[in-house]
Amino acid sequence: MTRVSAIGDLNAYLSPKRAEQLIAVAKNPRDVLLIRIPWRTGTRVSELIGLGISDTYGR
Repeated sequence: MTRVSAIGDLNAYLSPKRAEQLIAVAKNPRDVLLIRIPWRTGTRVSELIGLGISDTYGR
């Protein structure tokens, strides 16, 4: 079986250039984070929308 790195997987879906273009046109900080967090961490959308204030580091 061929091993695929996480970065390779991310680049197959959204290139760094395209991610930065989307971030550049985001209207507010929330929209920036909705693009940046899953792209940088690999978090699933369902996991992202389930996050709450109580889930932050250093509660």
